[in-house]
Amino acid sequence: VRTSLGPWADQVHFASISEETIRSLKIPDYLSLAAYYRLFLGEVLPASARRAIYLDCDLIVRADLALMLETDLGGCVIAAVPDAGSQDGEAKHVLALSPNALYFNSGVLLIDLALWREQDIARQVVSFAMENPDRLTWGDQCALNWVLRDRWKPLGMTWNMQTPSFGCDVDGEMRYFQPVPPAAMAGRIIHFTAPGRPWLYMSEHPRKQDYLEYLARTEWRGQRPEDLYPHNRIRKVLRQHMPALLPAYMALRRHV
Repeated sequence: VRTSLGPWADQVHFASISEETIRSLKIPDYLSLAAYYRLFLGEVLPASARRAIYLDCDLIVRADLALMLETDLGGCVIAAVPDAGSQDGEAKHVLALSPNALYFNSGVLLIDLALWREQDIARQVVSFAMENPDRLTWGDQCALNWVLRDRWKPLGMTWNMQTPSFGCDVDGEMRYFQPVPPAAMAGRIIHFTAPGRPWLYMSEHPRKQDYLEYLARTEWRGQRPEDLYPHNRIRKVLRQHMPALLPAYMALRRHV
């Protein structure tokens, strides 16, 4: 990891998180306990740190984060961007949030660490998650939304431009808007939420090349995509050049 950081290696510090208090939490299949690590920023960062920006690992940053850091929180504990895929009500209904309430995506958070510590947010989130596992559609994100339901401020979408801003899911595959909305392409933070992850061979995310350019500057460059199989090569060629034949090919695969 430090090799990939280059000249910034000495400015990066790694913190160890004890999983003892979160080991029994409900974790969706697509997550690990590491999703809950963000809760402990108040503990691992020095007491002198008054604000922090939390970023998921599946995104790229295209602007100076100091612009976000200067956001007026107006007394709120955090600022975040509404989740682009959860405003239809399902997660909010299970969580028992008001139908009119906004539900934020926890992949990008601006945190007032003083309030976070003072109000013991980490303990509240862990306690809610343990006591209400059946209300956690999206794991820790739901627990955060419940605990902070009246203590967060919406940020502009540009600070967490999620995949639904670029296209829509059709039967488990992304179909990207043509043309892609300029606001999406100009996002300051591009968050590669599922589906359409840019490290996958089948992904055609409009910002995939940006991701690959960053990847090429790390020790993970050149890794084989996990979905690079002969049948996917054929699917991709058909999808790009002969889309009318794709349904027939998929039907053939189901019967072979």
